[in-house]
Amino acid sequence: METTPFSNPANDLALREYGASAEDAIFAAKLDINGFASSFSHCEQFADYVAQFVTSNRHESDRMNSMLAMCLNETLEMAYRYHGGAGALWIEARQIPAERNPEGGLALLTSIPVDPATMPAYEWCRGLLTRPDALESYRELARHGFEDAEHKTGLIELVLVHGVALSIHAEASSDQVTIVIIMPDDKQ
Repeated sequence: METTPFSNPANDLALREYGASAEDAIFAAKLDINGFASSFSHCEQFADYVAQFVTSNRHESDRMNSMLAMCLNETLEMAYRYHGGAGALWIEARQIPAERNPEGGLALLTSIPVDPATMPAYEWCRGLLTRPDALESYRELARHGFEDAEHKTGLIELVLVHGVALSIHAEASSDQVTIVIIMPDDKQ
């Protein structure tokens, strides 16, 4: 019996440094990628609903609700535009307990089926985010109207403009890519 939607140990390893484990899951959903893509017009409503559900018991729920909805909406837009022909879209939100990580917060994991035609979009994002001049590269893209990158820049903006931690994980032979977004608690 599967206890968490992410059976790939690399996904749990990616979250260990932040202190989130499978036991800290607040929300998980598995969607058929083709069903999701055919109902994409409801994406924003879905993201808002999930964010409201996940953040309803949090002390800074309004700020975290807005951030989670925005992050989920951007990852779902990437999934819609750059997904493989078949498979499951997994979405999971996990609490990051303050006793394991002083910043606390939420982790959003989105696992998306990919194929050789769609994987380059995620590699492009990962490549830009790991550049030492990521912010300047982003600004340069903006000066040129984002050209062919406009649908990929949402993930970049989450990091460079909104300050979330984001990583993109995929094995070389994998038909899945996992986007991990960390949203720390507000320490006001």
